[in-house]
Amino acid sequence: MVSLHRCFSFVLAFSLALSGIAPVTAQDTKSLPTDTQALVRINIQSLINSSLAKSMGIDQAKEMLNAGLPGTEILKELGFDPFKDLHSVTIAAPGGNENEKGLILVSGNFNSKKLNAKAGEQAKDKKDQIKTHDVSGKVVYELKMPEQQVPLFVVIANDNAIMASPDKDYLTKAMNGKDGKPANKDFNKLVEDLDPKLGISIAVVSGALAMKNLPDPAKAILENVDSIGGGIGIDKDIVLKLSINTKTDDSAKMLQETINQGLTQALGFLGLMAAQQKELAPALEFVKSLKVENKAKSITIQGMLAGKALEDAVKEKTK
Repeated sequence: MVSLHRCFSFVLAFSLALSGIAPVTAQDTKSLPTDTQALVRINIQSLINSSLAKSMGIDQAKEMLNAGLPGTEILKELGFDPFKDLHSVTIAAPGGNENEKGLILVSGNFNSKKLNAKAGEQAKDKKDQIKTHDVSGKVVYELKMPEQQVPLFVVIANDNAIMASPDKDYLTKAMNGKDGKPANKDFNKLVEDLDPKLGISIAVVSGALAMKNLPDPAKAILENVDSIGGGIGIDKDIVLKLSINTKTDDSAKMLQETINQGLTQALGFLGLMAAQQKELAPALEFVKSLKVENKAKSITIQGMLAGKALEDAVKEKTK
């Protein structure tokens, strides 16, 4: 069995190496399967255009791409500029125990004809790693993933989207557009309320948290959670804000205590590690900044990492 978070980096690498759904925005749920109850969305353009990215050398990276350095030829061949054409990456899952299902959606501007041509070449050259399937008039690529027993199915849907799933039937349903908007109204509302400027958005409802293979202590905590929403904003600094809604006031109090205990342990561990590894100083400062507040049945977690602290750590590491 393969989980979606393990597939994510592989799909992104596949789309970059090879490099009707509309581009996905932070508040859009129309492109998601009806059983979606959990979402993580990375707003690539928000990250790239942030003040922090610019201060850490994103413009120099763009210049390197434009200079035609070795390894960038494939991108020019495909007419793909990752700094402009890659918009967002969305990981959506039905949750519960259906780990083999879920959808990864890479949104942007792609030349699907060129991408499919290059993918076809790769499939011919690497038959032991890539197989092709004709599904609803589209070519679906079955990728053998390193150290995984279950393959990943990928389709270049059109000039705006690349889709992938560990489950071929699940991908087919998404391709055919038979699912559309998620059925869970609470999930839709949670996504609609997300700040579209967030670099990383998170939306999870209770159905996605009901997993049988979790340890009993974790189950006891999560069974009292109704939803989790929020994310990470990145501009000059990195800011975290998460809201966790629980079923009762007592559940919120217990969850606050559990989180605070975990943060105390993390501070102790990171304090020891950062004393030996200076590059961990930003992580320590971020954990120190985290505040957990409890109001009625809602927990709010907020924290901030100064961009300068991260810049200084990178400079120290590269000395």
